[in-house]
Amino acid sequence: MTSHRRVLITGSRTWTDPTTIRAALRLVWHPDAVLVSGGCPTGADALCETCWRAWGSQIERHPADWTRHGRSAGFRRNAEMVTAGADICLAFIRDHSPGASHTARLAQTADIPTYRYQHRSPSMTTPTDHLHHLAPAIRSRVAGWLACAERGWHLFPVRPGDKRPAIRAWQHRASSDPARLLAFYTARPGFNAGIACGPSELHVIDADMAKPGTDHHGYDSGAQMLADLADCHGGLPDTWAVATPSGGEHHYFTAPSGPALGNTARLLGPLLDTRGAGGYVLAPGCWLAPQPATRNRPGRPGGSYELLDDTDPAALPTWLHQALTETRSTVVSGPAQGRCTPLRAPGRYLAAVLRDELGRIHNAGRGQHNAAVFTAARSLGQLAAGGALDPATAEELLTRAAASIAAGPCDCTTRGLAATVRSGLAYGARRPRHLPDVEQLKRKASA
Repeated sequence: MTSHRRVLITGSRTWTDPTTIRAALRLVWHPDAVLVSGGCPTGADALCETCWRAWGSQIERHPADWTRHGRSAGFRRNAEMVTAGADICLAFIRDHSPGASHTARLAQTADIPTYRYQHRSPSMTTPTDHLHHLAPAIRSRVAGWLACAERGWHLFPVRPGDKRPAIRAWQHRASSDPARLLAFYTARPGFNAGIACGPSELHVIDADMAKPGTDHHGYDSGAQMLADLADCHGGLPDTWAVATPSGGEHHYFTAPSGPALGNTARLLGPLLDTRGAGGYVLAPGCWLAPQPATRNRPGRPGGSYELLDDTDPAALPTWLHQALTETRSTVVSGPAQGRCTPLRAPGRYLAAVLRDELGRIHNAGRGQHNAAVFTAARSLGQLAAGGALDPATAEELLTRAAASIAAGPCDCTTRGLAATVRSGLAYGARRPRHLPDVEQLKRKASA
């Protein structure tokens, strides 16, 4: 079945099987779809509304007016819902419910495609049926992890309130067996859960937040940087996404076929890491204890990993796959044929890099000039080697900035700093770096 604009649901007041309802609704759900419900406070109507509301979509309720119409109110309401129109009808009928059966018959008479679902018997149990003894908050997160296992994802124990694995060889011992996971987490409900990306056939983009006092070319979040990169290539598909306690985001994609993609750090750009074969992420529902800063380690906020989007993971976009299969030392914004050419008018991203690196030189104190010039030249040398900046322009900008500080009260000479510029450019050229020129690509796309 595909998504529909108006989804009519009807069901028994005694229906208590949320698993069947969730699976049925997932087949027809769409962000713009409207759930047409009889508004009964118990049974199938209530379960459908709870599920639909959690997905953020609209509900159109038609509660029966028992005061006005007495015993006929339910049948009048059923006819009203069918008359209002629907693209599909889902009937969750238990014990031959006369009201739900009546609605299903009316829908069929009105040529509305109608699908009937069977209530699971008490013997048809699932792992989540064994969580009743846990506290509600713990029950919810363990149920979520079991749902991840049902997707075929491999999970393993992580230390309580922490990110570190609780077992050795986690990548080999991670399991998608619900019974095995249930046994562990019902006995040790305080532990977190990690998702091993390799055996789960996932590749996760980890978009982090900038730390206070740091500058990443004007970006405060990796999510915005990822959005700018994606904007050059038609955007990102809707996919499973999780919010992290620090304010970052994890975007889940199915791993492409072929050679396994491993983990990367800042390969796509600052604030953007990826987790693939050999890596893991914490599952939604995990909780981190706050960690105060120390002399050798930055602090971190406490909080939980929250599900942002439960859309099934999309295939990793081709442009991201190509970017991640480039040389590991290269930062890529898209396919090789789409790389930025030498620029006459730098985009916002490149302009920010130039401002920062040239500012590094202008703001360097006495005794720090050579180091500042070399560092800036190395950075621009990477950009020039990657085709994002004309090499002659890079050398001219650096030489001009270096000359301005050589004229001040220091022991540097223009010749010496020019040699440092050339040395830094040559060193940076060994590690090409490709940055996105978002504005230029937008203009090309609209031309």
